Parts: sequence; C-alpha cells; structure tokens
Amino acid sequence: MTFDIITNRGACSWYEFTEEISKLAGMTAPVAPMTSGQFPQKAGRPHYSVLDNCHLQLLGTDDMRPWPEASKDYSVAKGHTKWQRHVLRA
Repeated sequence: MTFDIITNRGACSWYEFTEEISKLAGMTAPVAPMTSGQFPQKAGRPHYSVLDNCHLQLLGTDDMRPWPEASKDYSVAKGHTKWQRHVLRA
C-alpha cells in the first residue's frame, strides 16, 4: 500500500511554521530560530529539506491554498485560535 502526502502551497522553515502557529494561538512567548546543529539529535538531518506538492505541480493540479491560510482555517476549525478562546470565555 502506498500513501501520498499532499501539502499546501508554499514552503517554510520550522521557525516560520512555529511563529505562525504561535501567532494563531495567541502565544506571546518569544520564538528564536536555531539550526539543526544547535539541537543535538542522534539522527543526522539534511541541511535543507522541504515537504512540497511537486507531484501535483507536475500533473498540473496544484490548486492547493497557501499553507498559512490552511493553517489558520485548521486552527479555527479545531478551536485552537486566540479568537475562539476569547469568545468561549465571554
């Protein structure tokens, strides 16, 4: 059995992803970028890797939304945004 992973449009670093998710959640803690070398791990990490939808692009069907837009909609749907917590408390 084969599974294909489909991702939204665009690319980001783990730092950029963390910043966006933190912002959506209304977190105020600072987020600082770091390299893989600064975070000790047993497994080696590639210098650059990104999950993208290149297969959809090759098929000409890349109509996925940008990842920040999809992340916001997902967070809203799951009740993880600062706006929903504010409404629920009121």
